[in-house]
Amino acid sequence: MTIGDKTDEYYNQFIIPNDVNFDEHFHADDESKIKEASEYQEELKQHYLNPQQAQGLTLPWLKASDFRIRAGETTIHSGYSGHRKSMMLGMIKLALIAQGEKCLSISLEMRPRVTLERMVKQFAGNGNMSVPLQEEFFTFAHNKLWLYDQIGTIKWTRVVGIARWAIENLGITQVVIDSLMKVGIKSKDHETQALFLDELTTLGKNTGAHIHLVAHSTKPQDGDETKPPGKYNTSGSSDITNMCDNTIIHFQQKKEVRTYDQMMLIEKQRNCGGDVAEPSFMFTFDEKSLQFKAEQYGSTLNPEDWRQKLWT
Repeated sequence: MTIGDKTDEYYNQFIIPNDVNFDEHFHADDESKIKEASEYQEELKQHYLNPQQAQGLTLPWLKASDFRIRAGETTIHSGYSGHRKSMMLGMIKLALIAQGEKCLSISLEMRPRVTLERMVKQFAGNGNMSVPLQEEFFTFAHNKLWLYDQIGTIKWTRVVGIARWAIENLGITQVVIDSLMKVGIKSKDHETQALFLDELTTLGKNTGAHIHLVAHSTKPQDGDETKPPGKYNTSGSSDITNMCDNTIIHFQQKKEVRTYDQMMLIEKQRNCGGDVAEPSFMFTFDEKSLQFKAEQYGSTLNPEDWRQKLWT
């Protein structure tokens, strides 16, 4: 028998045989993941009624509203070495904490004291490191900021395990891993890099936590770093940027004197809720506060601004 130009043999390939041993393929936790559609009714309603909230968390600049940090996604932070990726992430973590998020920093290139010193200056907005100001910062970050205390390389499977434990036991909602170079994967081992990204993205989707991974850009062959790299210049496997939800390029303008000296280029945003899917933002770096200002002559954010989420 045929239907149109399709034969029985064609349709039979889509039929599940009766002799399949499902026990070999079905895991105990799979049953709990098969849900009736109405279980998502409330989530869909809230997405419709609260579109701004559904779009995700904001970055600490009003002009950057076209990019959001969404639950369950993975963001790659790329850029040349020394182009302030970690510094920018410090300010982003402050904004996430201000919005009620719980952050875990797995920084394998910087001691916790240095990370915290930078964030305290960014919180103060004026370079103030007084003891009262430090106490104010730790009150602001209480129960919302954790740091994994180790410098040097640890195996990528352990990094995933640490992140999973923190999500399940501490309620972590934002995981920052700095960087791919320090998780025990050789630069040319693209297969293992893909496995690592698959584990991270799956962890994010299964738990709702947002995963941030720093992955350096390859140095130009001519050594010229005056032009920003693209997502395809991220060192390692193409799966790094293919499998993630978002890719941000951080670029420091070092050569020419301009009204800005830092760029943030959104090279990928899978679930954009704004007007522009891949916007670019320019900032001026303030040496005293270590903040990135939206405008050259604009003001820095102070502790009350962080508490009230008064972005400029």
